[in-house]
Amino acid sequence: MRDTDVKLIGERIKYARSLRNRTLDDVANDIGVTKSTIQRYENGLIGKPKIPVLQSIADSLRVNPSWISGQDVPMERIDPELLQLQKESRKNFAEKWNIQYYEKQLLKYFTQLIDENKKRAIRYTENLCNVQKMEEEQGYKYIQSPTSATIVEFHPKQESKIIALPYFRAGASAGTGIFILGNEAEDEIELPALPEYEAADFAIDVNGDSMEPDFSNEDIALVQRDAEMYVGDIGVFIVNGDAFIKELGEKELISKNKEYKNIPIRENDNVVCMGKVIGKVIY
Repeated sequence: MRDTDVKLIGERIKYARSLRNRTLDDVANDIGVTKSTIQRYENGLIGKPKIPVLQSIADSLRVNPSWISGQDVPMERIDPELLQLQKESRKNFAEKWNIQYYEKQLLKYFTQLIDENKKRAIRYTENLCNVQKMEEEQGYKYIQSPTSATIVEFHPKQESKIIALPYFRAGASAGTGIFILGNEAEDEIELPALPEYEAADFAIDVNGDSMEPDFSNEDIALVQRDAEMYVGDIGVFIVNGDAFIKELGEKELISKNKEYKNIPIRENDNVVCMGKVIGKVIY
């Protein structure tokens, strides 16, 4: 037996005893030796304890006996009975609830998360359930636009009831301006009877790409006629007879696409707002 081995065993006994708040008397009484014997083991003054003694010391200090004997293994003991109990518990849980593939995958990764991320995962799952419930009750797919907090895309489902909105096919420009003839829509568009669609007073084609990425050419914008407009809102504006879909600025109408110039509003310009754009239809 090398002196270094005896010294390492002694250091580990002393370390574990201190960690567990055990006195020399506590350990000595547990294994049936004198206090001075334990002290000499810790100081490396006698040879390596025999295997039964090491096992008893490990049991007293609740540590892995292989670790206390000087091996390069974890200090904490691995209780075979506890491991078996854990395996049986997981098996019984899975059988009881008939856990399938996706549930098993969720449990697999969830158990690897720290507590804070577990809370986030629970909140995210709750949000998914709420969205799913809302979709089932209202009959549509909800997708928040990643580029704008004011634009919501509504994806109709086949089972929805139908409403009809006035439809300006001539459209409003997201570019150079298009004149709208008269005040009455020339057509109607049929849409699912969703609350968000019912809030709109009319639909209008988008022409051009000056409002990308929020609106692209040939999108169908939904407009609420009497909604209050604030700086930053998107609306349909008639400027000197030409119709535009633009964002309202302080003294100008703003193009989202930086390749297009904004439209300045001068003192003598004739500007009328036909309504606030509240969304768009994407089939």
